[in-house]
Amino acid sequence: MARCIDVLVAAAAIAAAISMQGCGLPDAIKIPCRDALTGPLQTTYMEAMQTAETQCLKTFHAPRPQSQCIASSAGFVKRAQDSALDGFIDKCGEYARKHVCTKKDCTDITPSTLHNVIQTWVRNQFQGLVQQMMQSVNSHLKSDIENDYMTKFVSRRIPRVVEEQCRSYTLSRLTGNEMLAAQTRISEICYQRIPPNPANRQAYLQCQSQGVVKLGNVRTKQVQSFTERCARNTLNRACPIGSQCAIDTGLLPLWETDNFAQAYLSSNFQAFLSSLQSDYMDAANSFVPNWGPIPPFKKLFELPDNLIPQSTFTMGAGLFAAIVMVTMGGVALVVRMRRRQQRDVLSRPESSELLSVEEQGKNEVVE
Repeated sequence: MARCIDVLVAAAAIAAAISMQGCGLPDAIKIPCRDALTGPLQTTYMEAMQTAETQCLKTFHAPRPQSQCIASSAGFVKRAQDSALDGFIDKCGEYARKHVCTKKDCTDITPSTLHNVIQTWVRNQFQGLVQQMMQSVNSHLKSDIENDYMTKFVSRRIPRVVEEQCRSYTLSRLTGNEMLAAQTRISEICYQRIPPNPANRQAYLQCQSQGVVKLGNVRTKQVQSFTERCARNTLNRACPIGSQCAIDTGLLPLWETDNFAQAYLSSNFQAFLSSLQSDYMDAANSFVPNWGPIPPFKKLFELPDNLIPQSTFTMGAGLFAAIVMVTMGGVALVVRMRRRQQRDVLSRPESSELLSVEEQGKNEVVE
């Protein structure tokens, strides 16, 4: 009696699940099919592992990426089996629905009948299922490993040495003349905003310093962008898909990257230079000075000569000459006073008496 009740409850649950999921394959059928297909699928595991290793060695072309791929073989096989199993579950479910359900909505299905039908189908189709599963697993393995290769190829980092090669050749071609027009424009803006007065020298320097900072930021940004494009192109040419260094960029040939970097600059530098000059002028025309502190390391401009009066230099020279004359006059005065003091001492009577005593002492010593 209790067993009959359990069967009725299970049947009711299956019918409810089917009715809730509509026309799609219900879980009440999917789960038994998945369990029944586990046996044939497990027999494909060892062959699938060998297939994954072979595919890794075929897809990757350097020892380290090949080893990393083989180490991930179990994960590749698991995903391939799961993908393949979904298709066979659908086949099993459709077969079970066709041979178990007598009503359109399958509300008359019983667990025992469903189990027997599924097991019979799997047993009769076992060898064919294994072969079909192996083919499906191998197809998924090939696709997954190739996708893994392309993901690593697309996301590979550009070696720093390649970036430095491109940056070095780019900077060596920039002479500074490409910035002159923009510098002149900034000087004009600063001259227009600041009255030409020597008292405004500091403000003028501050204005031009800020302009230089803005142009320097433009230069840094554009050079970095051009360097990255050059490095990416260089790496793609030196290490294309299928090469040993395609994934393991530590194997890239530096002599080839050097040649490819120079070739890229030969073809693209003039366009970059034109764009850079245009960006310089855009930055200069939109320049608005901010009267904040002057960056101490950016004072690259000097005040124009027409803003410095010539009287400044004349006044400086006259002041220096006056100081020299005063100093020399002071020295001469001290010397004259010293000599006068000596003459005054010699002209006193006490001085003559002292001299006679000294002469008498000298005579006595001589005798």
